[in-house]
Amino acid sequence: VRLLDVSTRLASGQSMTDLLLNGRQLQAETLMRLGRGAEGLAVLDALASSEGGEEGWSACQRARLQANLGWLRLLERERRAGEGPDPAPAIKRSLEIYRGGCDKPALIANAYVNLALAAAQEGRFDDVSAALAAARSAHPAPDAQTLAWHTDIAARGDRAAGRFELAVAAFRGLVAAAPEGSDQHLRGLLGLAETLDAAGEPAAAISELRKLEVALDKAQAAVPLGAGRDTFLASFGRGSSRLVELLVASGQPGPALRVARGARARLLDALVAQERRGRLSGVAQARRDVALERYRAARSHAATA
Repeated sequence: VRLLDVSTRLASGQSMTDLLLNGRQLQAETLMRLGRGAEGLAVLDALASSEGGEEGWSACQRARLQANLGWLRLLERERRAGEGPDPAPAIKRSLEIYRGGCDKPALIANAYVNLALAAAQEGRFDDVSAALAAARSAHPAPDAQTLAWHTDIAARGDRAAGRFELAVAAFRGLVAAAPEGSDQHLRGLLGLAETLDAAGEPAAAISELRKLEVALDKAQAAVPLGAGRDTFLASFGRGSSRLVELLVASGQPGPALRVARGARARLLDALVAQERRGRLSGVAQARRDVALERYRAARSHAATA
């Protein structure tokens, strides 16, 4: 990350537009993969508002910038329970640019999926259906990760409409298909629990939320120190909170207290790790970031092999 920062500063000084744009966006994407989405978003916000704007950039470069801005804002809203900058304007701008001069069907479809997620976060499920239909039309054969988001977002719509059986089936399928401990697997467990909760099945919701707690403990151990554990945990914190509420409501204060303590311990561990990272020198932080990225790439490859 720090090496990318140095190279893009040099590119900026020499008006090397292509290197500057690619370097900053790669820096932001790397920060996102390290779990440091807020920092990545700040990099892209600064790039988008930089002096000279998008002059000299290709259509695909401009579309990529807006798409990445929208995606990072979506992640921040997921992490912060719907709070944060609106991602929709950047996503819509990326679609305009893609259609006007950067014909890449897979990226266009991905932008529509992101637009569907933005609508789902705000409860606009008619817009969700339209955006997912547009994504399928643009690229009928999405990759596995994009397809998982299709399933997740569509299931949220079914839940909001009271179609609980459909939503439960979709989330169960997502859990079964995703690698254990992956983001898709954890989101599937949370979505399934929230659907059962909404359907008036607290015992079943408790069962799934307990599974999520176990999965979070295992997944946290797989997120190396300094690789964004606090961001990772915050994305699923509402599951722990709801489990505590349901246990208390069902007359189980002891288990509720243990869940609360466990969730707090995970978060404190993440914060301590982040604080330790902050004490490292710039060179040491850069070395750690490179090592973490290699580690994550190796884990991702092993999970899909």
